[in-house]
Amino acid sequence: MGVFLLLQLYADTMGNTFDFYTKFNWFDRVTHFTGGATTGVFAIFALSYFDNKNHWKLSLKTLIIFAITLTLSLAVLYEFWEYFEYSVLNYKLIIIGVTDTIDDLLFDFLGATTFVLLSTTILKKRGYFFTRATAKGEEESLSSSTPNNSDSKTK
Repeated sequence: MGVFLLLQLYADTMGNTFDFYTKFNWFDRVTHFTGGATTGVFAIFALSYFDNKNHWKLSLKTLIIFAITLTLSLAVLYEFWEYFEYSVLNYKLIIIGVTDTIDDLLFDFLGATTFVLLSTTILKKRGYFFTRATAKGEEESLSSSTPNNSDSKTK
């Protein structure tokens, strides 16, 4: 995971240093797609960890929605920061505008959604981290090997 974060930071630094953002129209989209993917995968792992640690028993669907929502929230904060750099700090080297902002958020969303769904599918098949709803509407951990003891109780 750390490697992806370092690659993302490296790509952004290279884009700013060598002016790739203005030389190549696609470079900004690629960095936002990979940034959304990296943040989304980190979010799903973090949420899954805390779900298991704190016994929240969230459904897989809820974890996916939280991870994508967290990624988009961070993307919006980043766009606010970009606007602050441009308008307050007078950093005119960045591209600013409604189209750029919407484009950035779209590619953050696409990256996050693609890689959150991909990583959860792979990890679900391996039985890691996530929870699932049982037939009775209760939720149990996929990584748990203990059976649900509520069925054995008599009324």
